[in-house]
Amino acid sequence: MIKAILRFAIVLTAILLFTFAIHAFIQKATLGDPFEHNIIVYYLFNYILTLLFFAMLVYFQSINSKQLGFIFLASSFVKFMLYFVFFKEDSEEATDKVEAMTFFIPYGLSLALETYYLVQMLKNQEKENEPTAD
Repeated sequence: MIKAILRFAIVLTAILLFTFAIHAFIQKATLGDPFEHNIIVYYLFNYILTLLFFAMLVYFQSINSKQLGFIFLASSFVKFMLYFVFFKEDSEEATDKVEAMTFFIPYGLSLALETYYLVQMLKNQEKENEPTAD
């Protein structure tokens, strides 16, 4: 269980650090300030919540839960809602395109990686539950 979480954490860290570097470089080239629009906060927010929710998925897999897909959907929804609760000062104010991209780039990458690992977990769970031909 710890091994799966550690492996996921290493891959997630590498992908988000690489993307962060490119994202900050592009922001510096276009806006002048690479750390404008809470880029560090959004990347850390997605990193921490993705690790937390992935660990939760691994835990539920270890107790042989048949609800991993639903748990994943709920965790994605919670992550998205937490963004609006903590980072949107005024929900009626139009969201700046740069700020939206600053959130959605790490969110999308984290979601894609989490989805890939979930599919692998479900495939392994299906293989383990197949009846043996004895």
